[in-house]
Amino acid sequence: MGATANFYFDTRRQKQDGTFPLKLRITYQRQQRYYPTDVNLTAEQWKKVSSLKPREDFIKDTKALLEAISRRAERVIKTIPAFSFDEFEKRYAATGSERSGLF
Repeated sequence: MGATANFYFDTRRQKQDGTFPLKLRITYQRQQRYYPTDVNLTAEQWKKVSSLKPREDFIKDTKALLEAISRRAERVIKTIPAFSFDEFEKRYAATGSERSGLF
């Protein structure tokens, strides 16, 4: 069983502009680590982004960015023969020229 990458809408800490941070959650053997992204959304925006058919341009762009972050994380996970969070962090920080706000 391998590691998985998902997003976590962190409603525990609201920012001054009324948004909440969105974090990348990596789970491996029931252990979870959270990594920050540069994406901050309101609860309504999160609901729209996580829907199947986003309609607004901002929501479509945000969803595309999140899918790119997720694909990149999954690619890194697949390249690690024996998964460890430390190895994931090293490889994720070193991959690609696309900057997603992580690390």
